[in-house]
Amino acid sequence: MNARKLPIGIQTFEELREKDYTYIDKTAFIEKLVNVGKPYFLSRPRRFGKSLFLSTLRSYFEGRKDLFEGLEIAKTETVWKQYPVFYLDFNVGDFSTEESFRSSLDKKLSNYEKLYGFNGAKTFADRFSDLLKAAHEKTELQAVVLVDEYDKPLLNAIGDETLVDTFHFEFKMDGTAKDALEQINSKDYAIPYKNDGRRIVKIDVNYSSIERQLTEWIIE
Repeated sequence: MNARKLPIGIQTFEELREKDYTYIDKTAFIEKLVNVGKPYFLSRPRRFGKSLFLSTLRSYFEGRKDLFEGLEIAKTETVWKQYPVFYLDFNVGDFSTEESFRSSLDKKLSNYEKLYGFNGAKTFADRFSDLLKAAHEKTELQAVVLVDEYDKPLLNAIGDETLVDTFHFEFKMDGTAKDALEQINSKDYAIPYKNDGRRIVKIDVNYSSIERQLTEWIIE
């Protein structure tokens, strides 16, 4: 009997399954995540398998039924739809300057714009918003957004005060992004940071409990 290989350093579900590495089946959790239908922030410790789990979600939402044969979710999943998946991985790249970060993000969005089209939007936020709408119109399915190593650009910048902006986030449920922005302004959240030279970024988001997704956001 041959011993199965241990997936040391492998963070891609596709490679792990196709090359028959040992895999601890966590696919039962996918069904729970999908059915609840809310945005998730996975804050587990480093080296705890977040990247592999996101890769697993990517394969699931891309309808890769072949990769899940023999796993728990294959017992209950009957319809393997191919959702439009936006997988933004910040694990690789130079984020030591604002220019390098913008270049990396531009490249990621440009790759998806080749698939879904580019409408001429100027800002990253507008470009991404247009992509989500275009993907939905093209496939008639909700878009799936997966972000891995989201904190790497922040960690690259944390030692350089010239790179560290201050971010103020306000979340509304069944309201509007404008309501969230007005709360940030009315509460003067940014006052302690106005005189230290750093840029102040306001992020305002609305979540619809009926549509079970983010429906509107403002970044300024």
